[in-house]
Amino acid sequence: MQKATRFLKITIWILLFLLAVLACLLFLAIEKQPLVVAQSHQQVESADSLPALLDQLQRSLGRSRRLQSIQLKADQLNSLAGFVQRAKPAIKAQANLDYQRSLLAITYQLPDSLFGGYINVSLWIVEADELKLETLKIGQISIPGDTALSLLTWVIDWYTDSHIASELPNRITRVEMDPFKLMIKLAPVYDLLTEMKSLKRELNEEEQLFQESIVHYLHFLTGVKIIDLQLPYISINQYIVALFDEAQKRSVDRDPSVENRAAILAMAIFDGNQNFARFAGNIEPSLLDKAKSRHQVFLSRRRDLCQHFLYSAAIEILSQQGISIAVGEFKELMDRSTEGSGFSFADLSADMAGIKLAQMATDPEFASIIQQRITPQTKETDYFPFIADLPEGLHKEQFNQQIGDVDSEQYKQKRQLIEQRINSLPLFQN
Repeated sequence: MQKATRFLKITIWILLFLLAVLACLLFLAIEKQPLVVAQSHQQVESADSLPALLDQLQRSLGRSRRLQSIQLKADQLNSLAGFVQRAKPAIKAQANLDYQRSLLAITYQLPDSLFGGYINVSLWIVEADELKLETLKIGQISIPGDTALSLLTWVIDWYTDSHIASELPNRITRVEMDPFKLMIKLAPVYDLLTEMKSLKRELNEEEQLFQESIVHYLHFLTGVKIIDLQLPYISINQYIVALFDEAQKRSVDRDPSVENRAAILAMAIFDGNQNFARFAGNIEPSLLDKAKSRHQVFLSRRRDLCQHFLYSAAIEILSQQGISIAVGEFKELMDRSTEGSGFSFADLSADMAGIKLAQMATDPEFASIIQQRITPQTKETDYFPFIADLPEGLHKEQFNQQIGDVDSEQYKQKRQLIEQRINSLPLFQN
């Protein structure tokens, strides 16, 4: 009895000690002033430089069997930081590059209801013949760079049950920098990419049921008979009507919000991009080979609008609210380069309409209502707004002259107009 009492006392003291340590760490981590004060509308001004970065990274994947260099420009890094801030306004980030030593900084604004204040994170990277971190600082807590890197790679390796994270720094043979760019030289990484592709996470019971529903809808879409074949295009509406009719039938003894979620994601895989299947569990490649539309599917007689609509709906389902519209907006900002198609408020309308459908159809309060409202009489104009009067093809100079930036009143008014049109559509009214 005495041993049990003593053990209980020791356990309580250990817990109290750990709580005290945690309280001290929180006190040291939270600061009154933000480290990063950059505004997202200024950072995303250079978003049109990102297609070159994406193209470089795509080429790097094809050269993964040999030595190569990856160049990250300061404006590209800060454009990505601006995208994060537009998706999550509480997070601000900035890259300050310099000769031999550069700073990556992040500020997270805590909710007033929690603690208030800011958590500031700064990471110093130095020029070397390896990936060398000088210091990681969280508030007033300083961690040596080697310790921080070891801890981070250990956590990632543990989560993925692999050695990819701990091995990747060994493939970095040189890091160079100046105020305009960061250059990383890589040894071959083909084996690590191959291992990464082979990683499979065990699904829990809920995830397995969701995956089974996606598989069902992929089979279903493959068998949908197109009645109104208006060559050279067919409307996405034929698939939408058939899909939600099937979802309503399956919702008799299932959760309609989950069925709608699986149906929309299946449609995005079927006619959007099969890479979405990677987020749906382990779907058999043989099914993905068959689950492809045999026709060009259009929205408002345009293929690009159909893709914007489906991609945004899928991203909304796979992410938290706010990220989807930031992705669509950022894509349009990248298109302002002279090689791009230009900023299109019509494309942005398709993004926002896809997000609205995904939000309403997967909301437990409205999921059944959406199923009931989509009938054989449903038309595209029931869930896609009027776009004929919206500006399109605006390259950077035109966009800046006519609209300003993404925080300007002109831009906000256009966004608000699109939102009002979508909210007044028959499918989403009341």
